[in-house]
Amino acid sequence: MTRRPNGGGQATTAVHGKEGHDLTSARSANSVFRSGRGHCPDVVALSVSDTIGRTLRAYGDASRQLVEGKYANQKDLAPPHIREACDVFVIRCSDGVLVRYDRAGETPTKVRCTQSEQSLSEVAPMFSEQVIHFPPNPAAYVPAAGPELVLGKTDASGVITDEFLRIRPLVYASAKLPENFEMPAPPVRPPCLAAIRNDFTLDLHGELLPADTLKGTRSDDPDQFIAHARFALNVGWQTIEIYPPLPDEYWRPEFAPIWAELDLLAALAQANMVSSKLGENWGQVLQSNISQRVVGLPVGLPFGSPHSSFIPSVSLI
Repeated sequence: MTRRPNGGGQATTAVHGKEGHDLTSARSANSVFRSGRGHCPDVVALSVSDTIGRTLRAYGDASRQLVEGKYANQKDLAPPHIREACDVFVIRCSDGVLVRYDRAGETPTKVRCTQSEQSLSEVAPMFSEQVIHFPPNPAAYVPAAGPELVLGKTDASGVITDEFLRIRPLVYASAKLPENFEMPAPPVRPPCLAAIRNDFTLDLHGELLPADTLKGTRSDDPDQFIAHARFALNVGWQTIEIYPPLPDEYWRPEFAPIWAELDLLAALAQANMVSSKLGENWGQVLQSNISQRVVGLPVGLPFGSPHSSFIPSVSLI
């Protein structure tokens, strides 16, 4: 499938389907990326679908094999774009490549590729739902409205009555690599200019007080708790990765299985480190002879509902 817009920057789109790894692509003239300081030399790409598209298709296939086979017992700890089947959308811009992973429906997964004359500063906010930005002047840049995280107290109906904290997740990035950065040679996975996964961890520490405790007072020996949970933002994507423009030799399907396993092992190591740290904190509290509870907030329930009387609720907007 190919598409051309009726205005603005020229673009072509190719869809890479799973069955037979068939690919229909617009064979337009080769695109040349002019790089700035810190970028690789001029890049001539044969076709974004034949290089990046096929590599990411192989990456997805390898990821599914790992979490359904060798690492099946640790699937829940894998990054969202690895543990779940995802459709992939690739936009090769004038100064980089944006890759967006969306949770796939019941149909076979697709890798959709497009070429655009727009820059990352124009494309990234739109496709990240105002989370990732490439502002030319970060100090003066004002992002559009985007998802927020609200920590507050709710009543029995789930309505927030007291708001404690409001956080706006934002990533400001540069389209230029550091001046003295040395690009690793293939088959090393190319570095990202920016990347984010829709898989966040919330840790809360608090005290359990009787319901009749006067405001502003506290017990000399209160019960304490640690609340630990994973949550996701109310956005359509699972993972977004943004790469600098790179020569075709970096995007080879045979490299993808190595990348997939290394990404999975890194995520498992990070999860084990968090779990170990949580256990460490538990031990420290027990040694101090304070009554301790570790509470796991239920995953999959909408934050903002009253999980318990003593755990503040989190609302995603």
